[in-house]
Amino acid sequence: MSIVSAPASFMTGKGHADFDLRPADLREILSEALSTISPGSSVLAIVADKTRDDNTDILFPLAAQILADLRIAKFDALVAQGTHAPMGDQDKRTKIGARGTTQMPGLGHIFDHDWADPEKLVTIGVLNAARVKEITAGLFDRSIELKVNRLLAPGVYDTVLIFGTTAPHEVAGFSGGAKYFFPGVAGPELTHATHWLGALATIEKVIGRVETPTRHMFEAAADFVPSRVISLTSVVTRNSGKLRTHALFCGDFRQTVRKAAEVSRHVHIKYTGRRYKRVVALLDRHYDDLWVGGKASYRLGPVIEEDGALIIFAPQLTKIS
Repeated sequence: MSIVSAPASFMTGKGHADFDLRPADLREILSEALSTISPGSSVLAIVADKTRDDNTDILFPLAAQILADLRIAKFDALVAQGTHAPMGDQDKRTKIGARGTTQMPGLGHIFDHDWADPEKLVTIGVLNAARVKEITAGLFDRSIELKVNRLLAPGVYDTVLIFGTTAPHEVAGFSGGAKYFFPGVAGPELTHATHWLGALATIEKVIGRVETPTRHMFEAAADFVPSRVISLTSVVTRNSGKLRTHALFCGDFRQTVRKAAEVSRHVHIKYTGRRYKRVVALLDRHYDDLWVGGKASYRLGPVIEEDGALIIFAPQLTKIS
């Protein structure tokens, strides 16, 4: 294991609602963020699964080449699928931008996460009841054992990279940052607790807000991750199939998600000024089960009248979860 010397908290990057960052812009930001990784280091990339529409297929090849040039010793990836079903090999390759027979520089294994298999989890700490009560403003007051994928055990990897995006989220307020650890690659204890916490806080008081009880719990738990963490947090939109990257902030997982949320609130939140009697939601095709398809309801509920109706058009749904 190499010793990585770098500032405990740093951030680089740029973003604005009007930006459309090109690969050269992204490469420049990534190069600065990853330059503090020492030769001979071991690096684990955490990536979202296919239920998240993001720019990992652009960022991952750029980062892989930068890391190869830095001569790191080991580079693997772990899919932060939470409680979702695992992806197939081709879906994984598509996710990280490994098209056709293209080989990713230096990449070793792409691991699945199994949240329900105790043999694949490790305990890295405990949030005691008093701390939980404090960070949730009294909504939850039970101690929580922090179990994560065993690849995050002490001494396995020097540095962990989070490839993530920030957008309004019904449980966290905004996605991104520490959420990729908890519940992304976590065990059942904190996964269940945060979903209960989100329900207690209510979607209407959480979605589109940064400082939420669940966000504070994710971040308090992520402080127990023993490796150095660099969060690569983007803000993206997709119109008529074309992906646009409005922002990329790299560094501390608290700072990056808050900077990204400032951009996200301008590109992802629409202010209608009124409620509607009937709303039709066209569910994106990458939501292929009812569990994630429910996002249509979570995100549109606030603009529907008390006795109104929401119609979700999603012919691609074939299963509950």
